[in-house]
Amino acid sequence: VRRGLAIQNGTIRNFTTGIDFGFTGIQILVERMRLIGNSNVGVGVNDIAIIKDSLFLENGDGINVGSRSVVTGNTSNFNTGSGIGVSVGSTVIGNTANLNGNNGLVVGNGSTIVNNTALANDNFGLAVTCPSNVLGNTATLNGTNLLLQGGGCNVEHNLAP
Repeated sequence: VRRGLAIQNGTIRNFTTGIDFGFTGIQILVERMRLIGNSNVGVGVNDIAIIKDSLFLENGDGINVGSRSVVTGNTSNFNTGSGIGVSVGSTVIGNTANLNGNNGLVVGNGSTIVNNTALANDNFGLAVTCPSNVLGNTATLNGTNLLLQGGGCNVEHNLAP
């Protein structure tokens, strides 16, 4: 298992997968990266990851991370799959996921999802498994703007008509 790696300040373009520690890496930091045109996924990492202030454009999926991760300040647009996928017990703050071919953001239960924007994604703008905290997000012009799966979500101040 790879642990404690940092990948920062670069561009990864036109590979099958941009960054792949999906089954072998925990506690991975990806910060200020540009992942563009990677046909499978921009970044795929396992548990306790931090994905921060990065750009994901025209990949298969933009971001796929495991449980107890933090995803903040990213833009994940024009991916053929989903923009951002995050597993259970994670924190997702201040991201943008627009014009993706599947979902904008898909988030596992026990998570906190705050101040994200999902616009014009083909399927779901924001799909959350409850219980989770869903606060101050904007999801508009998606196939379905906001999907809450299960019960017990704390849902406040979202714009998801």
